Amino acid sequence: MISRRQMFQIAGALGTMSVLPRTLAAGTDMPGGGSEKPERIEATSSNDILDYLEAVEDLQDDVDCVELVGRYIQLAPGGPDRDDPFYRGTCPFCNHSRDKLLVREERFHCMCISCDMMGAGDKWFAQIEKVPLHEAVRQLQGMLERGELIGRQKRFETQCTLLEELAGICHSNLLHHPCGTAHRTWLNALTRETIHRYKIGLFTGDILSSFCTELRRKGWTQQEIEALGLAIPQYFETNPYLKNEPKFQLPEKPTLVMPVRDDRSRVLGFVEPFLVEPNDISGCLLPPSKMLSPQRWWRLVLYDSRMGSGTHGDEPLLLTCNPWDAVLLWQEGFVFAVAPVGRWNDRNLRRVCARKTRLVYAASKEILWSEDFLSLLSDLGSNATRLYVAVLPEGLTITGYLRAYGAQALRARLESAVPVSQVLKL
Repeated sequence: MISRRQMFQIAGALGTMSVLPRTLAAGTDMPGGGSEKPERIEATSSNDILDYLEAVEDLQDDVDCVELVGRYIQLAPGGPDRDDPFYRGTCPFCNHSRDKLLVREERFHCMCISCDMMGAGDKWFAQIEKVPLHEAVRQLQGMLERGELIGRQKRFETQCTLLEELAGICHSNLLHHPCGTAHRTWLNALTRETIHRYKIGLFTGDILSSFCTELRRKGWTQQEIEALGLAIPQYFETNPYLKNEPKFQLPEKPTLVMPVRDDRSRVLGFVEPFLVEPNDISGCLLPPSKMLSPQRWWRLVLYDSRMGSGTHGDEPLLLTCNPWDAVLLWQEGFVFAVAPVGRWNDRNLRRVCARKTRLVYAASKEILWSEDFLSLLSDLGSNATRLYVAVLPEGLTITGYLRAYGAQALRARLESAVPVSQVLKL
């Protein structure tokens, strides 16, 4: 829930102007910390800074903390709970009992109150080797490239390849068995060209089961399949340690899915249409796998392939909260519509703000006072001054307006957008 303090912060942000996302202001602290004196990076532009920050996040995903920490101290797997995902050891920073240091593939955490050390592999390396964080990043990158560390990158690349294959199976399934989907309304709104362009498919639990069976037939062991994060949705549903992770569960009925890709066209997962209220994204995510690169996933922004990489021009980016709203907008020629795979957050908004100086959001007034929209303003920070709002009739979403009045009317409505401060009167 948006607090009173956040409301004042939003109001203050709308009264200032910045050309950089708030996380990229001059003298940005390096991700993960790592020294008492904040690390700063030299760059000539905001894109240079952003590229570096994302490279560090990629490194944090690629390093296997269990492997890295295990080079320095002895780790024992698991605890009293057989589903315990942590390795445990004695923290070298405070030397407390072996059960205080918890290590998972993506991070470590010392539970000692006096120590409270936690972070990703770059922070561990910086602390244990007593080097600045930027030097830790450089050395870890070199160790991965030389094969001194195995890391998770090869598994991630293999997972992307298998998800690409799975996406093709789902796409073929939709083309040959279009009936029976729970998302008939969405399917009827999509043209055949759109279905082909974005490789939209029909996913079922049987497809995933058959896919894993075929992998085993080709020589993959069940342990290898699970190491790639595939075919273990029940594990995520029942494991108390992962209760804050995205919920990966198989749909009870055949469901539409769209593969989502990173800037190198690798499939990182899938999204399905909402089955709930338009502004509730709880039903959005459907990767039938463990996310091996969560930072890459959560900062994903879905762009239309026809938009290209251009950042200039008068056309603003149109922010939408639903990937499938974006698909319908792309289909009608609104190629500058963008969407997150989950919620808008400070990470995926960084790239959005680096691409365009003007952003547009279309919604009815009741949505503009919703928690989701106010959270968007909070995450935009000082960049909220770039946001313009096109107010829609009560009860209509942007795609609802598109269906009711057509593309030309929606373009006119978007051209009439006004600064968000004027709409909210902050």
